[in-house]
Amino acid sequence: MSKFFNPICTFDCPDPDVIPYKDGFLMITSSFHFVPGLPLYYSKDLVHFKLVSYLFNTLPMKKYNSVHLGHGIWAPSIREHKGTYYAVVPFPDEGIYVVESKDPLKKWSKPRCIWKTKGIEDPCPIWIKDKTYLVFAFIKSRIGFNSKLGLIEVDEKLTKVKEPYQIIFDGTISHPTIEGPKCYQFKDEIMILAPAGGVENGYQLALRSKSIFGPFEEKIILKGFDDTINGPHQGALVEYKKDQFVFYHFQDVEGLGRILHLEPVTWIDGWPICGTPRENTGAPVKEHEMFLKEYPYPKGRFYFDDNQFPMEYQYPCNPPKNSFVKRNRMIWLNALYQNTYQKEKIKNCVSIKIPSKDFIMTTAIDLKKMKKGDEVGLLIMGNPYIYISIRLSKYDHVFKLNLPENNRYYEFKDLIKIKIAVKDLWAQIYIQDHRLGIPFLLNKGNWVGNHIGFYAISHKKHKIPGKLGIIFARFDEYNEIYL
Repeated sequence: MSKFFNPICTFDCPDPDVIPYKDGFLMITSSFHFVPGLPLYYSKDLVHFKLVSYLFNTLPMKKYNSVHLGHGIWAPSIREHKGTYYAVVPFPDEGIYVVESKDPLKKWSKPRCIWKTKGIEDPCPIWIKDKTYLVFAFIKSRIGFNSKLGLIEVDEKLTKVKEPYQIIFDGTISHPTIEGPKCYQFKDEIMILAPAGGVENGYQLALRSKSIFGPFEEKIILKGFDDTINGPHQGALVEYKKDQFVFYHFQDVEGLGRILHLEPVTWIDGWPICGTPRENTGAPVKEHEMFLKEYPYPKGRFYFDDNQFPMEYQYPCNPPKNSFVKRNRMIWLNALYQNTYQKEKIKNCVSIKIPSKDFIMTTAIDLKKMKKGDEVGLLIMGNPYIYISIRLSKYDHVFKLNLPENNRYYEFKDLIKIKIAVKDLWAQIYIQDHRLGIPFLLNKGNWVGNHIGFYAISHKKHKIPGKLGIIFARFDEYNEIYL
């Protein structure tokens, strides 16, 4: 049987939750402030995932009609109960929402708020006999404390909670920053898996008890060593065949985001030891034989050159009206009025996660429909934002390249070819095949990996907006012969 190699997904997959579905598996991840939100992925072989839809077409609060970096959807969970699939979705400042579906690859309900609250994250439902509960964690920046797990009762169909909540585990001293609980039942035993110790260098903890209220036995079931990856963090335990399990988790990789790993599971003394058993715990694996027959999907290059953005593109807030038009086999972004010079606040921006730490993005843009006061370009959405900004001058287009140690202006005509070449997260920009500026590192964004996006705004109001034409855009594997 063939092998897989970790990471199995080299793009940002924060806070994954995975469950079986018919002859395959469903995965959801955090999407924070990006819209559409809450991506749903499907796999037939546990390793190769394909984006199939989003469960939130927009975020259901007016707040998200503007950009709020790092807010939005934090660490959702997905579960099936009596033929209905539920996604439980936390917003750190607004509360807990639920969407549901009888056919998760097709249509989901509109989101409903079941608990208007603040400072609650990582909710996971569990049905125990005639009771239903949510287990969750706390956000210190919102509520003043963390490192504890809470429990609240909810009705069977997840429509409302029954306050108050209670604390069922306090890891303040023994397991600081415990969060991201996922709940499972094994015969008469309850098990909660939760990461602790922080995103960058933490570990995976298992808690077990006869009661959801505890007290709990505890064991570290996966951690990093000097010769393995850093901090195996939040994830999901999946039974892919009867009594056979795997474990998903993410690894934090700075500007790339949180990438997805898959571990074998060995049960030892009733504990799911993830990865390779080592020193009374588990160590992450670099490679392993496939658990199921391989069903790879075509490798995505994220082309668009036929009047449509690929599904992977998102906005940094709810999409503004009349964001773009399709014409002559091109996409034209309308330069909508937004008189801001803060690139982090730009609403009319369509962006995509960087696909790996080594890639080349190539695009060609058309500037001939720009109007006075328009500003268009590309954003590299890390911290800080790096940008290529284009505005009209008296005769030509003024091209501003804002890079570390290279805030300079250039002039170009109507059509521009741009390449962004990235090797080990160090980026170099090429314009019309000429290298500009110096290499720069893609730094971590607000809880997310870097996105690259096209934007178009205007600092003046026009009855008919100017436009940025996107002739084509594509991502390819890094190869110096393309430069």
